[in-house]
Amino acid sequence: MRKFNLISLLLIGSLVIGLAGCTSLTAPDALKLKVMNRDNEKRYFNDTYGDMFHAQNDSIEIELVRPKSMKLEKTASNYVQALQQSIEQEQLDVLQLSIYEYNRLSAAGFLLDLEPLVVRDQYNIDTIYPSITSFLREHISWVLSVSTVQVKQRRSGAV
Repeated sequence: MRKFNLISLLLIGSLVIGLAGCTSLTAPDALKLKVMNRDNEKRYFNDTYGDMFHAQNDSIEIELVRPKSMKLEKTASNYVQALQQSIEQEQLDVLQLSIYEYNRLSAAGFLLDLEPLVVRDQYNIDTIYPSITSFLREHISWVLSVSTVQVKQRRSGAV
């Protein structure tokens, strides 16, 4: 009986070792975020945002992209259209926008409403600077609206 247990253990061990070498598991593809960067200076971005993000999310790679529209003057008549085209061509995930750009892109329906994602993922937006979320909720409610009803109440002055 002892001999049988020893042989069984060795056989199972050999089988496990042999099969482990035959697996075709590959490392999962690294997740990459394409981030719009206004400056050519990557160090500023990393000092301000990137280093802290990498410390908490080391499996996500950040690629900084300076859209072609950044070469245009904001007063150019085709600036917003060029910005939209650059965002689509570069397939940017995160945008750095001025209030002017934000308002124009939002009015055109070009930006994603974050509220359903925040609710779905039960993300605590209190981890974001409170002044930013307050500003978004009060002034730019179509991106981080508390709810459609509250937005309508706010606009009508009922809150």
